[in-house]
Amino acid sequence: MKKLKVFLILILTIMVSGCGKTKEALSGDEFVAKMSNLNYQLYDYTESLDYAKSAYKIVDDNYNFTYIEGNRKYDVEGLFVDECTNVYTALGEDNKPRTLGGDNWTFLEGTTEDKYYYVSWIDNTYIYVEAPLSYRSEIESILKELPY
Repeated sequence: MKKLKVFLILILTIMVSGCGKTKEALSGDEFVAKMSNLNYQLYDYTESLDYAKSAYKIVDDNYNFTYIEGNRKYDVEGLFVDECTNVYTALGEDNKPRTLGGDNWTFLEGTTEDKYYYVSWIDNTYIYVEAPLSYRSEIESILKELPY
């Protein structure tokens, strides 16, 4: 539990202080266009979230890839912190996550023996990925194209 608290403090510090660099967030429409160009089908579940301008999942039974454009930056930051906590717990003590951030963005990435996790926010957008480790390179290719 102590390690979890230290980790959350680290994440919040990165979110507040950043590293001096900024990234440009994709709007929901831009995300849809990029994913269409990559031949991915999306499920739109915007109407089920009152805090989202847009919300999409890649339609794939093998992994969870979620994009949300929030109405406010703070809604997305809250999602990010909550999901980082979940990922950190899933990683356990033997698997150390990688984190990096700038003035308006932060991400956490980690793996277990069989899973790949990625959580990111830029301004008022959020991406969450949970996939079998065998899909890591495919996911990384998608993230590079976005770029998140």
